[in-house]
Amino acid sequence: MAFTSSWWTARLRSGLDRSTADRLVSSLAKRTVAGADGRRDIPRAALYDLARCGDTAAAQFAVAAWGTGTNALDRARQAGFLEDSVASGRHAGMDRAVKAAPAGLAAMWDAHFTRPFPQGFGQASFGTKWLHAAGWEAVPDDGPRPVVFDKFVHRVLDVCAKIPLPYPGPPSEAVRDGWMEWCQLATDAAVGGLTAADVERAVFDHRRGCPAHAGSGACPNST
Repeated sequence: MAFTSSWWTARLRSGLDRSTADRLVSSLAKRTVAGADGRRDIPRAALYDLARCGDTAAAQFAVAAWGTGTNALDRARQAGFLEDSVASGRHAGMDRAVKAAPAGLAAMWDAHFTRPFPQGFGQASFGTKWLHAAGWEAVPDDGPRPVVFDKFVHRVLDVCAKIPLPYPGPPSEAVRDGWMEWCQLATDAAVGGLTAADVERAVFDHRRGCPAHAGSGACPNST
């Protein structure tokens, strides 16, 4: 995902003290990699690193920046949430899922979705982005990997793969079970050198060229 460093720097300096804003931007910028057309991209490895570094504000920022990319509306909303979380200290709750990760997916979910959760991460979409970052390198090796479960992934699973899982909106026991089932499916599908994250990304990307998501026909891969 592209990292819009100049936008984030200007925005966070307007809502936080300059030293905090610059520290957050720098913590992620130094972990980006060269992308296409001279841009800098945020690798998932940067999320895993920051999730476990002990700086919960930087960890929240990294997932917010990665999860929104260049989407102007989502980016502005997450920037506001981040500023509120830093001002209130609510970002400290980001470490609950990290500490729970060795106990598995259900423990991570329950630990994260315990009020008060960090601003912007109370829905399954961004909540599971955080669980992916917090648990990818820490959940038990013999269990499913934590992957992202948002509306785009859900729609491809529902429309194209005919896998009916609870819609990933507000967290609930049913949505938690749906997320865990999706994590297991992605883990089981990761063969031939792929990871569950590769499978998740392929599902996410599928909608871009699929007529079922453009309103122009059925999915050619649907059976």
